[in-house]
Amino acid sequence: MDRASDYGSEGWGFESLRARSSPRFEWWFACAVIAAVAWWPLLHLDRIPVLWTIDLGFHELGHLIGYVTRLPELVTAVAGNGLQTLAPLLAAGVAAYRRRWALAAAALAWAGGTLIDASNYIADAPYERLELLGGDHDWAFALGPGRLDALSAVPTIVSVLRVAAWVLVVAAVVVLAVSRRVGSDR
Repeated sequence: MDRASDYGSEGWGFESLRARSSPRFEWWFACAVIAAVAWWPLLHLDRIPVLWTIDLGFHELGHLIGYVTRLPELVTAVAGNGLQTLAPLLAAGVAAYRRRWALAAAALAWAGGTLIDASNYIADAPYERLELLGGDHDWAFALGPGRLDALSAVPTIVSVLRVAAWVLVVAAVVVLAVSRRVGSDR
């Protein structure tokens, strides 16, 4: 048997992975993700230990894309949190397109968690006390004098992001509950 046939017709293994993943497993996985997001980011305004490393990767990739494509400095500064939130939203869209509703719910909850992380980062902009990997504080730069000059709007921005995070997590719960009730997961 040749190597490509081990991985299904497409040669990448995605079909065999899909065959191994059951709707029941996906439903419980989504429950775990939603619970983790509800516990750490929503209730404690903290990062989910394991998921944070994935978020950080997307965050830094957002900056890298900005640098490589020579986007304006302001756009590059906010591209970190932008891609960090866009990635799970895209994952939710792909899962919904494939009618994998439990996975879509998990990705929506993950996106809610990234908004809490962004709100914490933005809340620190006037003070710049967070420990960073290096470089300038993205949001102090973007919202500071000489750019958007909007440091006074930080409390409002933070509140809007936190409400949006709750909305995404509630939407995740609704998607998960409806998919379970109507049995439409797959």
